[in-house]
Amino acid sequence: MIVLEIDDVRQPAYAAPGYLVFERRTPNAALWAVKFSLDSLAVTGDPFLIGEGIEPSTAQDGSLSFIAAPESVARRLAWFSMDGVAGSNVAEAREWVEGVALSKDQRRLLASASDGLWAYDTDTGARSRITSNPSDITPDWVDSETIVFVRMETGTPVVILKRLTPDG
Repeated sequence: MIVLEIDDVRQPAYAAPGYLVFERRTPNAALWAVKFSLDSLAVTGDPFLIGEGIEPSTAQDGSLSFIAAPESVARRLAWFSMDGVAGSNVAEAREWVEGVALSKDQRRLLASASDGLWAYDTDTGARSRITSNPSDITPDWVDSETIVFVRMETGTPVVILKRLTPDG
């Protein structure tokens, strides 16, 4: 079932109480959203611009996180409202690459950086290194203790499951 046809869409995510959030690479590269009904599984409005960014991830309450995409290589991870208003930073500005994932309880954020995968506590800002391989990208939560990500090290993508330790 096709629910939306838009050029060069990446990273779709559902955000309560009824939005599909997605990244567009071209044209109009940015983060976009569209009203969406879970009951009818249909788009109920026109797509609208949220702001410049990539890699959207949502929590159960509809909170949205993504990598803001300024002109420089250093990017910040921050909270944003559905109308694109920037909130507080989740993590320091640095060279973030492909992938962020907000845990379902909104307490932890996974992020892919140029030096591997990191986990952040969204309340305290404390960070934990998950991997140190720069080819580890697109992390996501399987459950509260397990993540999945892609390793591009050999040129052939490999999907890896990893159980997190209590400190990471």
